[in-house]
Amino acid sequence: MTAFWAAFTTLLFVVLSPQVFASTPEVITGVEQRYSLLEPSENKRDFDTVRGLPEDQWQSTSVDVLNFALDKREHWLKITLKNADTEQKHLTILLDQPIQDYIDFWLVGNTGKLQQHYKTGDRLPFNSRPMDFRGFAFPVELPATSSVDVFFRFDTYDGLYEAIPVYIQSHDEFRQWIIQDSLWYGFYYGALTILLAYNLIIGFLTKERDFYLYSLYLATFFIWNLLFRGYGYQHLWPDNPWFANQILSISVSFIFITLTAFTAVFLDLKRQAPRLHRLILVLTGLQLVPIFLTLGSYYTLFFTTLMPIASMHLLAILSAAIYLSYKKSQPAQIFTLAWGVLIASVLIYFAQVLGAIPANSLTSNILNIGSLIEMLVLALAMVDKINQMKQDQAKALKANLIIQQENNIELEQLVAEKTAQLTALNKQLEHDAITDALTGLFNRRRLPRLYEKRLEHCSQHDEFIGFILLDIDHFKQINDKFGHQDGDEVLVKLTECMMAFWLEWQADLFRFGGEEFGIIICHKDRLLLTETIQSFQHHISQQTLHHTRNITISVGAVIMPSQNCPDLDTAIAVADGLLYDAKNQGRDLCLIKSLAVQETR
Repeated sequence: MTAFWAAFTTLLFVVLSPQVFASTPEVITGVEQRYSLLEPSENKRDFDTVRGLPEDQWQSTSVDVLNFALDKREHWLKITLKNADTEQKHLTILLDQPIQDYIDFWLVGNTGKLQQHYKTGDRLPFNSRPMDFRGFAFPVELPATSSVDVFFRFDTYDGLYEAIPVYIQSHDEFRQWIIQDSLWYGFYYGALTILLAYNLIIGFLTKERDFYLYSLYLATFFIWNLLFRGYGYQHLWPDNPWFANQILSISVSFIFITLTAFTAVFLDLKRQAPRLHRLILVLTGLQLVPIFLTLGSYYTLFFTTLMPIASMHLLAILSAAIYLSYKKSQPAQIFTLAWGVLIASVLIYFAQVLGAIPANSLTSNILNIGSLIEMLVLALAMVDKINQMKQDQAKALKANLIIQQENNIELEQLVAEKTAQLTALNKQLEHDAITDALTGLFNRRRLPRLYEKRLEHCSQHDEFIGFILLDIDHFKQINDKFGHQDGDEVLVKLTECMMAFWLEWQADLFRFGGEEFGIIICHKDRLLLTETIQSFQHHISQQTLHHTRNITISVGAVIMPSQNCPDLDTAIAVADGLLYDAKNQGRDLCLIKSLAVQETR
């Protein structure tokens, strides 16, 4: 039972957590935000037309959850962001709704110039999204003492909108939000997995169909939630939006089908309430209608057909549970409580989609909240049934209890081992994502963070920052003549020489790609920095990096002041250009450029 209570406690913790009832993040300091909606039109409008509309045609709104309900028209949202601070703001606009069909994003600077345009949505391949996130997140750079306008166009395949929570966060807050979001859903899915495994094991031990059918219901709900929250599309079939939409819709009907199968056995409806049992079976058969509509890509019709069938289905099951509760059936009484919570959450969700009630953070998460509570209470009902089985079959259960406890211990050990393995694997994956496997240096993915940290350090200590790119001369000849293993050995030995040379400088070393490496260093003395870079290039040529030939490198370096330092792309472009010149001038050469303050502006 320990595994059950672990899952029960975790699910209860998730249900009552602030993340489930999360509200709009606090307003970012120094940034004024103004939201405006355009009156929907029966005709499609292009961006140039919309951006040219006068302000009086935009209706100001303070709503943080957009809900367009059932509407075949496109909808436009404009967000004006004004930065009153003297520092640039790195922002992220988060649309926490993974299944919006079509989204267009335009970023317009205060000069009226279009800076960015994204066309995405869950009807397009996942790589159309600007950021690798289960929902939709759009980066916005807001210059100091300036403003930008962000335009969104929302459209649907056939008129079905989900509620769209809109949040604006800094990049750092967004990254922290993703970690927290992943943590809570990790708890959630982990607890569901434990409940699923637990019920499968109990079903195997007791040979009771209730546990198998409850596990099947849990599994279908698990799958639906992964799809509904965007994880399925993100990780399983990111290049197949058609299939992602099909399987999401189909999984909804299968939840009702599997739940009916569990309910019929758990409440013994065929014997205890035969008429209601036949009615529920008919309504279960009608669940096939929405499935066929989905296969025909009639998604709005699917949903409008599903709602009345599902509502009648829910009420029929609730009626059966209430009837058996009146007959003093304890399992039915617990089931009635669970089912009542689920029905309330489903009806609230349907009302939100239809626009009958306003959308907010609570109603956007109501299906998760209601289903979680329902599963918790049903889990308690399953435990209660176990207790009844103990009373009815006391002697048999004494023997089974020993087996059950042993399996629970094994299950806990297995979960603990798998959790430890997953934790270690996650740490390894985080490390591997930013580390070159061959040399152990940081890879190019880590470069923006390295540059940012160095720039911050140099600014605080008024130091010059050196950005160096180097390339092994004639490296392809080594691979072609001696093989890739010799080439790898050269790369590893060069890494060791670099680490030894720059050890006292505490430089950041990284592999830029192939035989190209990079170095970021700081120092107050520009001349010493220049001489040391030149010395490094000469030092490498004196090392034995290969047993048959002398290996040389070409170097391109840029030395920049800490004040008004250029961004990373500029630094790379300058250093790469110098490296290219060094190659063209015969290789085994170090070219260095020092940027004055005005050159960096």
